[in-house]
Amino acid sequence: MDWNQETLQFLSQCFLHTLSPPRPSPPGRVLPRRRRRPPQLRPRRPPPRRRALRRRADPPGRRRQLQEPPPRPLGPSPTPHDDAAAAAADADADAAAGPASSSAPISDAEKEQIKALIVPLMLSSSARIQSQLSEALAVISKHDFPKLWPALLPDLVSNLQKASRTSDYASINGILGTANSIFEKFLYQYKTNDLLLDLKYCLDNFAAPLLEIFLRTAKLIDETSSSGHAVNLRPLFESQRLCCRIFYSLNVQELPEFFEDHMAEWMGEFQKYLTTRYPALEGSGPDGLAHVDELRAAVCENISLYMEKNEDEFKGYLDKFASAVWEFTWGREGVIQQICQSIVIPNVRLREEDEELFEMNYVEFIRRDMEGSDLDTRRRIACELLKGIATYHKAEVTAIVSAQIQNLLTSFAANPAANWKDKDCAIYLVVSLATKKAGGNAVSTDVVNIESFFMSVIVPELQSQNVNEFPMLKAGALKFFTLFRSQIAKGITLQLFPDLVRFLSSESNVVHSYAASCIEKLLLVKDEVAVLVRRACEKDASLISSFEGSLFPSLQTILANDVTEFFPYAFQLLAQLVELNRPPIPANYMPIFEILLSPDLWNRGPNVPALVRLLQAFLQKSPHELSQGGRLSQLTAVASTRLLCESPLLLDAAASRHWGKMLDSIMTLLSRPEEDTLVEEPDAPDVAENVGYTATFVNLRHAGRKEEDPLKDIREPREFVQTRMHYFSSAALITALLFEKI
Repeated sequence: MDWNQETLQFLSQCFLHTLSPPRPSPPGRVLPRRRRRPPQLRPRRPPPRRRALRRRADPPGRRRQLQEPPPRPLGPSPTPHDDAAAAAADADADAAAGPASSSAPISDAEKEQIKALIVPLMLSSSARIQSQLSEALAVISKHDFPKLWPALLPDLVSNLQKASRTSDYASINGILGTANSIFEKFLYQYKTNDLLLDLKYCLDNFAAPLLEIFLRTAKLIDETSSSGHAVNLRPLFESQRLCCRIFYSLNVQELPEFFEDHMAEWMGEFQKYLTTRYPALEGSGPDGLAHVDELRAAVCENISLYMEKNEDEFKGYLDKFASAVWEFTWGREGVIQQICQSIVIPNVRLREEDEELFEMNYVEFIRRDMEGSDLDTRRRIACELLKGIATYHKAEVTAIVSAQIQNLLTSFAANPAANWKDKDCAIYLVVSLATKKAGGNAVSTDVVNIESFFMSVIVPELQSQNVNEFPMLKAGALKFFTLFRSQIAKGITLQLFPDLVRFLSSESNVVHSYAASCIEKLLLVKDEVAVLVRRACEKDASLISSFEGSLFPSLQTILANDVTEFFPYAFQLLAQLVELNRPPIPANYMPIFEILLSPDLWNRGPNVPALVRLLQAFLQKSPHELSQGGRLSQLTAVASTRLLCESPLLLDAAASRHWGKMLDSIMTLLSRPEEDTLVEEPDAPDVAENVGYTATFVNLRHAGRKEEDPLKDIREPREFVQTRMHYFSSAALITALLFEKI
């Protein structure tokens, strides 16, 4: 490329176009676009290129032009046909020039001359051009530095020292920015011998000048901060920030000896920036405050690096920095209030993606929300941040959060349909900030009064007649009830039990799952209803009827809805009530015995221990009532026959003698009159502590199947035994014949 006026103009336009972002063409105007280059501007031989580049930057008039926004030339808007024609013309010209001219590499001689020119050119350019040339220099250094460009670092150091003597911080920051870009390779490359050699080269040439300019700038900041203007402080703080970034890059691989020897000087300045206020700059607006905060952030990154990698060498400074960081972070008035309003509340509030997860992937929602696997979600992280702050500022956090919760509830009350998310946010804050009490699993919180909050905020949601309205709010209320169940009065819990059961029919998978979990947790609470019933009734038997009146409605609702998951608890509690009664037991218990004859109940494994205990209680407390109507004989005959025909132990050949005796007993039982089969056992064993029941199982009672006959398929016990034995004999004969053929 020969240098002439036309070449210079072309290069100037190229630089101008790099500063012009693409945008739609307004009517009547045309934006800079790719135009066909004249043949004399096409690359034929590269050597004079660097002279054109250097001379382009020299004329002062052109520097001013580059600092101004590029003009928008007038004229008709380009058409796709124009662009295509220009591209085709360029392609034809390139083809005519031959393949060598379109991909001619830069010669080594020209590379060296460009390397020699780019640093002074960068330092003499305006800020906008300087940033571009700095990036270009960094790109070149990735390929050539340091082995193929040994003069780069000495050149930068020389110019840095020259600019430092004249306090030319435009040039200083340009050099530091370039050095920062060059040294960033130590951040992401793996430690190798070649990388460590490059690092040693950089440390030998740049570590001492870096400390020198860092301390010199620190002195200028001290002299200027009290009386200086913000405009004078900004380049100084930018210089220190760049020094801190270079410090991080040079220390990230390992602790260099130079930095270990001069650690006191670096750490002294770092601590100063964390503890000193700069009102002239911080009060000059967001831009000035950003300069100070960015420097402090870079300092904190350096401290964190040393704490992680150089713990032994850094431990002497740890206490001072811990105090400095804490005082800087929390020492200012209103910081916690700002964190709560600007960080916690916005991140706790429900977003669209939370609603989608609730509706579309309820399993994942429950896993995160109920099972505690949401540690990495924004809602949980925001609350964990608040809990961490409360560790040292409990009173202030409690007051602020309490006020925020009240504001959210007030907003909900003003327009429940539109602001239901505010109430959800309030409930989530209370739940997430709860802490476990020492020595147990119970939780507590200081941000609200649990009983008052439960009655005014949670109960209205639980008693809402529409179980499908605002399902996420209902789920939050159920979660609150589950978490704070031990602090809710037992009487209130029993009154709300039918409401909890209603939520089992909710269309939302999350809601009815939370309802089931809440019911289960209530049934598993230690020292709750079961223990209360036993202890109270053992002292005063007249209380049994009171407990029956309180518990039976809830038990009837659960059993009527066929909530099979809670049948074991129901039968265990019923067994406890039967055991506490004195013979004869009330008549309303007798229909329960008929349930024991239902084969479906015995086919469910979790029911069996509870059913066995309930059966034992009936046999102990009401043998005469059971004998009426042939209930006892029917039960004995049916159960014994099923054992004979289905029990693997009795079907074993070794048990043939017992099998025959048992069959004989069944036939004798069925052939004798009912009144002769009753044998009382006055010394029946106490089953109050049967292993099939524990005091942690509570509530439930059957009411929905009174009309059903549990033995409707067994009209006559004798006929049932005859049929089953005939079937059993036929099956045994067929099996014997098959084995004989084999």
